[in-house]
Amino acid sequence: MSRFNTLIERAYASHETAHGKLNLQKTKTITDAALRILESEYSAKGSRFDELLQLEKDLVEYDFKILKAVVESHLAKAGIGTVCFLNSC
Repeated sequence: MSRFNTLIERAYASHETAHGKLNLQKTKTITDAALRILESEYSAKGSRFDELLQLEKDLVEYDFKILKAVVESHLAKAGIGTVCFLNSC
């Protein structure tokens, strides 16, 4: 039973870690808003292009991290399901 508990705890911890990473969505939303402001400024004045490119790069990285967190969360849930199935939860 100890091994079973350990497996469940690990899978649950993995799920919680992945779920915590999904909070990146808030940061992404703020970055997206900043990007829109810079796009407007660039359209009007033609300035701060380097910052605009950096924010676009940041958004792509956030998207990747969010996707990775979703996958990790699903894998952890599958791990919990597998452990339960094998141990007749």
